[in-house]
Amino acid sequence: MPNLSKIILIGHVGQDPRTPSQSNPEFVTFSLAVTDKWKDKSTGERKEYTEWYECITSRNNTASVVKSYVKKGDALYIEGKPKFSTYQTKNGETKVKISVDITELRMLGGNGEKSSQPTQQHESAPTHDYGNLDDEIPF
Repeated sequence: MPNLSKIILIGHVGQDPRTPSQSNPEFVTFSLAVTDKWKDKSTGERKEYTEWYECITSRNNTASVVKSYVKKGDALYIEGKPKFSTYQTKNGETKVKISVDITELRMLGGNGEKSSQPTQQHESAPTHDYGNLDDEIPF
């Protein structure tokens, strides 16, 4: 039976991409913020929660697109392989770090608009307009 480990994210770039290693200039990393927004049913108050992911790539074609076109604030659609690691905070607390090794990247534009910039994607993959996601969750 085949196995699959895949993560799909739509979010905003938290910092300009960087190349942390001079010995491997094709290795590129940046952070991606994925924010969930909802309306609390009991209070009517709007709430949100942001999860941060480290996105990495060393694939030549994707790395060159990221270095040339991706910048802080851009909206991206990313597919990749999840990588989990643990680390200790200054307080001794163990935290889990989630990284995503990018296998597919689509640039959505800085404000969630479709961009005319180059993308790395499959031709048959559809794109969606998710509209206003601030409506109440039906469950």
